[in-house]
Amino acid sequence: MRQSRRFSDVIKNDGSNLLRWQLVRRLAEAGLEAGDKEVRTWCSDHQGKILRSLKSVTPEQVDWLVSQVKSRGIEFLCDV
Repeated sequence: MRQSRRFSDVIKNDGSNLLRWQLVRRLAEAGLEAGDKEVRTWCSDHQGKILRSLKSVTPEQVDWLVSQVKSRGIEFLCDV
């Protein structure tokens, strides 16, 4: 994936958890539609990185964060 470095930099440097998550989710959807396993693997890895490097949570991100806790369990937040 030629753009992976650029996307990695955006994910690392953007201050919004939700925007970073949405970017990776959209890339994963595109990878799924294209049947691109490399993109899907990259996205899966970066979803984990986003969750392990949460930035300050704004009120707009609370619903998203709660959905992550529900799907991963409360231990997810204890490991952050």
